[in-house]
Amino acid sequence: MADAEATLGGFGAGPLDAMRFVDWRETFAPAPMPRRRFGGREGQGGPRSPALLRAAQAAAAWMESGIADDPTPVQGLLAAIALLARGGPARTVFVPVWAAYPAVGFGDRAALPTLRSDAADRLIGRDQPVTWPLAFLHLVAESARARLRTLDRLQAAAAQGRGLAGGGDKRSRLPDAIDALLRAPVLTPKALAACLGIAPQTGTALLGELAARGSYGR
Repeated sequence: MADAEATLGGFGAGPLDAMRFVDWRETFAPAPMPRRRFGGREGQGGPRSPALLRAAQAAAAWMESGIADDPTPVQGLLAAIALLARGGPARTVFVPVWAAYPAVGFGDRAALPTLRSDAADRLIGRDQPVTWPLAFLHLVAESARARLRTLDRLQAAAAQGRGLAGGGDKRSRLPDAIDALLRAPVLTPKALAACLGIAPQTGTALLGELAARGSYGR
């Protein structure tokens, strides 16, 4: 529990209730024969929920169980994912939930996020209630779809870059500049020069050439 307090302390969490923390951990941690707590469905020897659904359940239980005073959604999700990450499948859930939030999420600081009304209407129909597990899974799925779209754009840019670099001067740093561009979300002439060990003026010229060929947006 000391590790949890140290980690969550950076997110505004105070001292944790030791008994309630242990009950929460034993309910949702991927360990054999967990005890039934907080309305969880994993009874003695019973079937386990999928990892993503358990992450949603664990976050909700954290918010409602009194483990921490004035818990926040960030604390609840971080604690849930940290707990389940030991099992592997839920290791990368925390970031996707919040990555999709600006596009389809809605809520305030004191509650777990839900979905914007337009996103909820498309998903389950107009004026239907959105449960937390449904909102959680949709946020994760939407983030995954967004990251796939980003991957498609990067792959297209890489293919275009290979076409630009092919057949050129073998001493040109253009292929290296393309590789650096694909690896960095933002690349300035100064950053490119530092990455490739070249003069800033050369970095400016390389990015200018890529911009002229449509591979770099200023």
